[in-house]
Amino acid sequence: MARTFAQKKILAILGLALVLAPVKFPTVTNDKLLTAVFGGFFLGMGIGLAVCGGNVIDGAESSCHLSQQKNRGRMGRQLHG
Repeated sequence: MARTFAQKKILAILGLALVLAPVKFPTVTNDKLLTAVFGGFFLGMGIGLAVCGGNVIDGAESSCHLSQQKNRGRMGRQLHG
């Protein structure tokens, strides 16, 4: 289980990087505060939706996801104590 999980995760990260690398994103604003506020908002929403859906973002969630199969606790409780 752990080997196929890691292989799928690596394949998904590489696929996303290959798809997004050639895309040119336009500059919407030069205001750094506005960029930081909206960037943080959308990044937080994306991570929240991903974790609520049972997906993983980085190594901490990966280890919690794998250990969650043994001790059926919630991922947030395992991450934050």
